[in-house]
Amino acid sequence: MTWTKLWFCLFGTDTFCGLNLGFWIALAAVILLVAAMNAVFWAMKPNYSLQKGRKESESKPNARD
Repeated sequence: MTWTKLWFCLFGTDTFCGLNLGFWIALAAVILLVAAMNAVFWAMKPNYSLQKGRKESESKPNARD
């Protein structure tokens, strides 16, 4: 039995707001993926050694000047 048939047996329709069930499943998967990526990236601590290195190199004069 497929998910569409199961959904149809439970709720009597395989569309919602005129859109196919597959669209809503794909939309939910994308939303969950984006939420998970946000949670992971916001939980990461910034790498201050890279930022410190950039500031030091930007403050040094160039050999050409």
